Amino acid sequence: MVNTLLSIRVPAVLLKEAKNTAKNKGFASTQEYIRYALREQLKEHKLQKSLKALDALRGCARHKNIKLMTKEERDAMARALYALK
Repeated sequence: MVNTLLSIRVPAVLLKEAKNTAKNKGFASTQEYIRYALREQLKEHKLQKSLKALDALRGCARHKNIKLMTKEERDAMARALYALK
């Protein structure tokens, strides 16, 4: 992956906190910690977005006449799925 330079201005107190956190967590540099924090935030955003989409789908199904599977049907499906391995 090719890195692209990004210049940002942050309050001094935020930079100081980032430096301290990077040092305390054992990161080689503040930049490495900031990249890590950005990746984690993006992953969290994607997760929340996916959960919201799933919740919307569940809401759509809530008002439909859906037959719930019996325990026997679930067990049979599980056996069929394990057989595919």
